[in-house]
Amino acid sequence: MCGIHLIVDKKFQLSPLSERSGVAMSISARWENHPMGGMLQSTLYRGPDHSAALSVKGTVHQIFLGSNRLKIIGLEDAANQPFTAENGRYALAYNGAIYNFYELRNDLLKKGEAFNTHSDTEVVMKLLIREGYKALAQLKGMFALIWYDTLTNNLVLARDAHGMKPLFYYEDEHYLLASSEITGILSSGLVEKKLNEKQIYHYLRFKYAQAPETFYKHIKEFLPGQFLLRKEQQTPVTACFQQPECTIEQKQRPLPDSEVLRKTEELLTQSVLGHLIADVPCGIFLSGGVDSTLLLALLHKAGMPPLPSFTIFGKEAGKSFNTLDSKYAKLAAKQYGSIHYEVTVKANILDKIEELVDQLDQPVGDSAALFTWLLSEEAGKTVKVVLSGAGADELFGGYNRHAAYYQYLKNYRLIRSGNFLLSRIVTQLPSGTNHPFRNQFRLLKKLSGDISPDPVETFINFITFREFDHLAPRRKADKKMLDQKNI
Repeated sequence: MCGIHLIVDKKFQLSPLSERSGVAMSISARWENHPMGGMLQSTLYRGPDHSAALSVKGTVHQIFLGSNRLKIIGLEDAANQPFTAENGRYALAYNGAIYNFYELRNDLLKKGEAFNTHSDTEVVMKLLIREGYKALAQLKGMFALIWYDTLTNNLVLARDAHGMKPLFYYEDEHYLLASSEITGILSSGLVEKKLNEKQIYHYLRFKYAQAPETFYKHIKEFLPGQFLLRKEQQTPVTACFQQPECTIEQKQRPLPDSEVLRKTEELLTQSVLGHLIADVPCGIFLSGGVDSTLLLALLHKAGMPPLPSFTIFGKEAGKSFNTLDSKYAKLAAKQYGSIHYEVTVKANILDKIEELVDQLDQPVGDSAALFTWLLSEEAGKTVKVVLSGAGADELFGGYNRHAAYYQYLKNYRLIRSGNFLLSRIVTQLPSGTNHPFRNQFRLLKKLSGDISPDPVETFINFITFREFDHLAPRRKADKKMLDQKNI
């Protein structure tokens, strides 16, 4: 990952970074107290290989563009960012990986373009120069970017169609700021940190903030596939450059199961191979589950060399957890020839909780966040790119709640008519004491409470956390209290 940052100084209140307008300057103590310096310093871990920024004084505003680079494709220094065109007219800060950049590069070569680097950054730059924001729909991959034309003062900010790379922004009458992290925006010193209390209840129910809102007042998140176009003396335009493909014909003519399986394997293989376009060592998080093991198997089937694999394993005072996961991960690594690493977790992992929280932009209700962070930290000592099966359960219905909802739909009439009786029975089941059927009784109670005559409402109940539902009517009172405390 890299970090990209932008400040649009609408009223020329900030000092330039250097006397040479439009020239990228490496981060230095000379301007570390500058708002852009604060943004870069706070996100150094996103791009430890190179950090730099440039400033351009236009006719209607002043632009500051910064980048923290993690070198993945095109390792030469000539690909460092902010990346500028040869004539100095265009500047680009880009975070991501374009899986089809070889094809795009070849097309551009046929049109007479010449390249000075082997990076996908230069391909993105030349495509934007030729086609402007319309080029965004051609980029297959994950990205967030900020592109500026110093001659026309046109500015483009964009996020990939799947929302894999983050991009946040803030705007008032003085500044427009954007960054890969909320931390970057706050570290500029130009934005007051205020809690967006409207997101509290949403988080307690869904375990995340509701985009485009964030936990901070007036700081927004770009939605997947969204771009912002600002032209001189014109109202900014916000739109989506790409929508997911889905046609009525596809809905009316479902494929046979065998064809679905074949196509799914084909798409997964294309995706996993695309993620491995890199000039640095790559690895894989191997949980021992179906998702990550499948990725490893597909790579093996495609003829790729074995990747180093990494698994979390806990052991303390002779006791261990994650035993089965570790066992199956070892078996998969052995079967496919991976060099396998077990990252041991001990009780003192909680000593690092503050460090993790400092690097989290917003609260996320995922108990695995700490383990993932630790696993990433250890894997980073060996590789720079890691594949993960995270998200497969959501896509392929791998959680218990998905199976429960399937049974709910399958037996809808029976469950709807019998739920009243079930609810009366489960209230009598003991679930507060430690006995062999405690978990089963707790699940039955939850199931009974989540079932509704409305299938949509039932599904929402299945995927949300409802322990704080009783607080919903108090949201206005909570808001008044928070306002009085100026939070």
